[in-house]
Amino acid sequence: MEGTNSTFTRIYEGKLSHGFQRICKKVSLVGSFIYDRGGFPVLDIGCTKTGGNISLRHSDGGAFIITSAGSHKGDLQEDNFVLVLEIDFQEKKIWYQASRKERHPSTDAIFHGSVFKNFPLVGAIIHTHQDVPNKNAILQLDYPPIDSNQWDMKLRDYFLSDIQTVTLKNHIENKRDAALFFGKTLSDTFDEYCRQMNVHKTEKKVFKGLVCLKNETEKGR
Repeated sequence: MEGTNSTFTRIYEGKLSHGFQRICKKVSLVGSFIYDRGGFPVLDIGCTKTGGNISLRHSDGGAFIITSAGSHKGDLQEDNFVLVLEIDFQEKKIWYQASRKERHPSTDAIFHGSVFKNFPLVGAIIHTHQDVPNKNAILQLDYPPIDSNQWDMKLRDYFLSDIQTVTLKNHIENKRDAALFFGKTLSDTFDEYCRQMNVHKTEKKVFKGLVCLKNETEKGR
């Protein structure tokens, strides 16, 4: 899904911390799992880019990890992730770290960053492009928002409930709808994805065991 125009300012190029690498490995395996189930479709024939994103809160200071623009979510490598350090939401400016100069965050980082800023309990977001079968536990929002305050107001009420999934109804012609899954950790968010997409409990349990995906606070060390 495309976002609004943003200005990117890279402030670091080179290998990031070991904790960053460890987290990215887990996220890449989650990406492959969801890609294999149609959650991150290839955007065009012959294209290596896929729709959707995964983001994860990195520290109490507001930084977060997100998949880079144009990355293939079914084959994520360490350099397909960037660390967003700061966002100017008024000017739509993003300061970030990346291991390669051509990498920059998806423009959806603006929305992900807003969620992390306004809702401290949200620690991870999985953003897919696929139909969600369980329609009973879903809040629907327009994308892009017609009213700039629409999302924050609706999400504020939404996060007071037990609902953990949002669908984005794209009101731009020929653009895909999307789904957003939220949780306190990457593990919680993955659980929500599996619940909504009717992934068999045994399949989920085996995958989480192999990946060592636990229900714990997954922050950068």
